[in-house]
Amino acid sequence: MRIIGGRFRGRRLTAPAGLKTRPMIARVREALYNILADRIVDARVADCFSGTGAVGLEALSRGAASVDFFEAGRHAIGALERNIKALGLAGQSRVHRSELPGVIGPGPSWDVVIVDPPWGRELGRPVAAKVVERGRIAPDGVIVVSERYGHEGDAAFWLEAGLTVIDRRRYGDSAMVITKATAAPD
Repeated sequence: MRIIGGRFRGRRLTAPAGLKTRPMIARVREALYNILADRIVDARVADCFSGTGAVGLEALSRGAASVDFFEAGRHAIGALERNIKALGLAGQSRVHRSELPGVIGPGPSWDVVIVDPPWGRELGRPVAAKVVERGRIAPDGVIVVSERYGHEGDAAFWLEAGLTVIDRRRYGDSAMVITKATAAPD
């Protein structure tokens, strides 16, 4: 697994052995950053279900100001911390070692939140909803949720979580739903 673009393009990342970590495939990660290109530079980013950190490290490589990494798996956290250290990004990174969505508390808002949960556990919407509930998304920020295609939910599904779908994409077995917080009625 490698960083696809930006100042660390081509740098190899370490991953834990086994199949417990399902990284976002390079093609989907590249598409994600093509979609988010204008939003990433100087952005505060949250990488939920970070695994090795490939998604968040890609954001830092492309100019994000900081990334909050959320990961609970012991082996994945080890790989994530090694990757952050190898790229010299400790000053722009914060690793949260707890289960989502419970760990999301009050704090500064993020410009971009990327949620790539383990498939089949239906964690994407609860995490996105918690980000909105806690006021952690910037007014013009986006929440991107990657799920197995067919399990990503329709517009009504997301509206119940306080989110409006602004784009959706399919990449083979992967689906990406791009949302923003629904404006409160005046």
